[in-house]
Parts: sequence; structure tokens; C-alpha cells
Amino acid sequence: MSANATFCATLVDEWVVRGLEHAVIAPGSRSTPLALALRADDRVTCHTVLDERSAAFVALGLAADGGVSLVLCTSGTAAVNLHPAVVEAGLSDLAVLVCTADRPPELRGVGAPQTIDQIDLFGSAVRWSVDAPVPDDSDPAGWRELARLCIDTASGLRGGRPGPVQVNLPFREPLVGPAGPLPVSGPATEGAAPVGGPPRRCPMACSRVAVWSSSAVVTGVSQPTSSAAPIGSVGRCWPIRRPVSAVSGV
Repeated sequence: MSANATFCATLVDEWVVRGLEHAVIAPGSRSTPLALALRADDRVTCHTVLDERSAAFVALGLAADGGVSLVLCTSGTAAVNLHPAVVEAGLSDLAVLVCTADRPPELRGVGAPQTIDQIDLFGSAVRWSVDAPVPDDSDPAGWRELARLCIDTASGLRGGRPGPVQVNLPFREPLVGPAGPLPVSGPATEGAAPVGGPPRRCPMACSRVAVWSSSAVVTGVSQPTSSAAPIGSVGRCWPIRRPVSAVSGV
């Protein structure tokens, strides 16, 4: 059994329980364990995009439709290409799990080509970043809690605003192998609410409401899930015909 495969299957299982539906994969070598785990789970819709920058923006667009999305890339300079979309996700309060595969600690800083320091790579653009431990079969107890912390922080369920979270994932070779039994779900997992279920407070969701005798116009940045509460409260008094984009021409 492969610790890498079991660890990644556990992360994916926990993330799916908590609302992950879409994953965008920029193929690479070091990211193979998580890419295979995502592909193996029928509950996740996987999108393959060869260019890392483009992959990140695809994940950004999927997150803008509501819920949380995931983007995965391999180790090294490939991860830097995610930065523009990560910044956009942070400014727009969009929940994106930014998964960057990495070398294990003993192979970092040895001068190998295209390798960089990936820890906290995106700085203040993310809500949180974590350098995960190298998967080890001797201590799987914390894997689900790590997954919960990542997705809850991204979705704004830990008290902050929704936004991107970097999950830096070091893997030792061999990168391919069968997954073993997954750690059992604890009480926190079994009672988890899918992302988008509970209302999320977003101060940028509604910047102005103009009311006439029979209609209301709500303006602000596009936040489909976060703006549901203020729009719903207006809708109890006035019928909401349909939302329109600022560039729609309507």
C-alpha cells in the first residue's frame, strides 16, 4: 500500500464530503498522487488544463459559480504561474484550494533545476497556507483534520472571509501505488455542512440598494453565493426578476 495514495484519497474524500465538486489539474510528475486520487473519485469532476496559469483561472471561474474549487500543479516554478489567479480569488472572496505538489524536505534547497521555496508562496494573497507533512502510514489520524481545516478556511467557515488556501503537498517516491483503507470519519466530518449550505457573510457582496415603488436594483461585485442573503431579504418585499451582469448591456 502507498502512503501517498492513501493520504491523497483521504483528502479528496473529506473535501468531497464538505462540498468540493470540481478539480482542475495541470499535469506533472510530483503531483501524480493527488491527481490520481481526484481522478479515481467519481464524485469529483476533473478538468485537465496543460498550462498552469490557465488552469488556475479555470478554477477561479468554477469557484465564481459557487462553492469551492481546486487547482493542482506539480512542484517547482510551475506553482508560480498560479499566482495571478490566486490574487484574483483573494480579492474576490472566492474559495479555491490551491494544491502545489512539492519535494520532501530532504530534497529541498539542493540546487535541482526548476525547484524553488514553495512554503507560503503566495503570501498575503491567500487566507492561509500550510506545508503538509510527508505522508506516513504510521500517523494517519490527522489527515482528515488537515483536510477539514483547509476547506473550511477557504469557504469562510472558520470565521474569516472565503478565499484561496495554499496546500503545499510534499511527496516522496514512489509516487504511484495502491491506496489502503482510509482513516474513519470522525464526528466533525459526519456533521459537516457542504460548502454553500450555511450563509456566508461577505461585506462586499452588496454595495448599494436603490428602491422604487415596485422594484429594487442591487449593485456590487459579483458574489453569487455570498449575495444570496441580502438579495433574498429584498425579494421578500419586491419580486426579483433576474440578475444581470454589468457588461450584459441590459
